[in-house]
Amino acid sequence: MEGRWRPGVVGGRGLPSVADIPYCFGMVNRIAVLCLALWLASFSGTADADTPPHDPGASEFVINSSYSPPFSTPDGEGYFDKVVREAFRRAGLRAKTRMMPAERSLRDAASGMADGDVGRMFEVAGMYPQLVLVSEPVLPTRRFVAFASHAGAAMDPPGWQGLGPWRVGYVNGWKIFEKRAHLAREAVAVDNLEQLFTMLGKGRIDLALCAETDGLLTARRLGLSVRVLRPPLAEMPMYLLLNKAHAGTVERLEQVLRFMRLDGTLKRFREETLPTGP
Repeated sequence: MEGRWRPGVVGGRGLPSVADIPYCFGMVNRIAVLCLALWLASFSGTADADTPPHDPGASEFVINSSYSPPFSTPDGEGYFDKVVREAFRRAGLRAKTRMMPAERSLRDAASGMADGDVGRMFEVAGMYPQLVLVSEPVLPTRRFVAFASHAGAAMDPPGWQGLGPWRVGYVNGWKIFEKRAHLAREAVAVDNLEQLFTMLGKGRIDLALCAETDGLLTARRLGLSVRVLRPPLAEMPMYLLLNKAHAGTVERLEQVLRFMRLDGTLKRFREETLPTGP
């Protein structure tokens, strides 16, 4: 008969204890997670030697975020803020997020003015040769949708081709919409979500293209009545990108993020910070 798993400690720089692994995962999953923890422990003494900081005098990584609350917050307690801080801590490093406009956020990460950018879709890495992808998602799924403020708006046919008859708006730097804006009758890029939904509310655009959670929260803050057009235009995971100067940390962070998914940390952060879903 299988006995209860006894709590233990995996040594080294804040790495997780086996006691943190939910017993309900089953013996096979616990063994897999334990192997991951032991593998991470082997790096604990070499993190600083292997990884150049973004500035010679800096002691922590600066990871840009183009997200507004609840994904990133000024006090550093948003979803991506928590994920970045904990992932780097488990890898034996220190990191903080910095809120930036979407286009500048990527540009600074690519130029080395920041060490990375969080919450980007997979294909963005291919647009910036100076950035490398951490292939384990930081968010398992994110829905991109069209918002309408009048009853007659509909996507026919469903999907990107349904933008054809409409005037649409999106936030500058949101690559998923930039690449497909030409499918709409007219398209305008704005600086932030407040501008986008203000234009929608005043009838200057027919559809606001946005991630679902961000749009719902922005409309609520502005007191606007909007509806989400179904089905979503796209659903995909979000990733962390690092400047290529830090390519040596990629594998370590992939393993850490995988561990955080398996031990329930990412799910707990979502439940704590994302009340309306991803």
